[in-house]
Amino acid sequence: MFGAMTSLTGGGGLKGGSAGPSAAKSSNQSGQSIGGINMGGGVSPWLIVAIAITVVVALKVLK
Repeated sequence: MFGAMTSLTGGGGLKGGSAGPSAAKSSNQSGQSIGGINMGGGVSPWLIVAIAITVVVALKVLK
């Protein structure tokens, strides 16, 4: 389901395709859906991780 998300080369990534179990009430096959928030299939999982890390670091610094 997650494709090559764990690949060290960064190839592949999360693509559209067969959807797994989801809490979302509607399904959009054109991209990946996380918690009902649809993101384009071209979004790199590394970009998502980088943004998450940046937010966590920013919150710790701003406290």
